[in-house]
Amino acid sequence: MVIQDSDSLILKTLLESLPELYQSCKADRKRLHDWEWEQEDAPSILGEMEVRATTIAGYATSLQKPDYNGSRDLRAMVSGLQQASIHQSETLRNWMQTEAQHYPDFALYIETLEALLWLAVKQVRQEVILRKETDRGT
Repeated sequence: MVIQDSDSLILKTLLESLPELYQSCKADRKRLHDWEWEQEDAPSILGEMEVRATTIAGYATSLQKPDYNGSRDLRAMVSGLQQASIHQSETLRNWMQTEAQHYPDFALYIETLEALLWLAVKQVRQEVILRKETDRGT
């Protein structure tokens, strides 16, 4: 399927760009770290994003491995990806709406992770459809 091949290439490109994007937002991460430590009850935006980034990158990496293809639980993968979305966190949603403009490089990193996440969800859903068609013999 051409769309799936295109999506796979985009997913691979985004995944490969993450380390560089992470490095490019170093100054923003430092400023955010300092701000978080200055605030008494500030939520850890950096901590939440680190966990989500690891989850998203892990799933996206597994989608790139052809030998992993047949053994994965696609429903669990979609669920795991959806739970890693920044939209699942009120803290991150609020931060993106109110503070992200002050940390544009870090915000770009977060937005790239979110794009990677939804592209991975799309690819898994396409795989589910292909499996169903194969199981029916079409």
